[in-house]
Amino acid sequence: MARAISQELRQIRLAKEAFQQEEIEWNKVRNLDTELNFEDYLENFPNGIHVPLAKRRLEELRKLRQEHTEKTAWEMAKEQHTEKAYKDYLRLYPDGNYYNEAFLLLEKQLWQNQKTKQPTPPHAFPSTLEQNPKITYGKQPKSKSSSTDSKKLQATSKTTDTNTGSTSKWSKIIFDYALQLAAVIAILMIITWLLWRFKLN
Repeated sequence: MARAISQELRQIRLAKEAFQQEEIEWNKVRNLDTELNFEDYLENFPNGIHVPLAKRRLEELRKLRQEHTEKTAWEMAKEQHTEKAYKDYLRLYPDGNYYNEAFLLLEKQLWQNQKTKQPTPPHAFPSTLEQNPKITYGKQPKSKSSSTDSKKLQATSKTTDTNTGSTSKWSKIIFDYALQLAAVIAILMIITWLLWRFKLN
């Protein structure tokens, strides 16, 4: 009887560990929100508690990819003008022609939702754009002005370093000259004192 109880407790512990592992994997899959990740989840957890949701979302992503070209998907996203629509476009076309515009519109939509405290639709998945947009959606829009400002800053830094080095060089020369002059004056004072003492004697 004691052995049976021990085996039962072991099975409960293993089931708990398996459940925790599945939850970790599901949270990762849900945040990444790609076909490949949902497929991996269904393969690794065929009897998981989130299988119905995973299958439904996988079907949605496949349908979006198969039925719409990039231009059609972009026009649909602009027409719907929702957080989910822009997210879907960015996931399907991370290097698309309208990526920068979609990213900015999504950012604006997220800000408006936060400002008005608009509740997230039940079918929408959590967004990681605010936390790490580079991982979820690829590269962010590049700013030409940032690159120009960086170059100007580097040039200013080099000029400052050159001026500082030149000032330091002249300061050292003046300091050495002052030391030499002080040494000469000291020698002259010693010679004058010796001559004075010689005359007294």
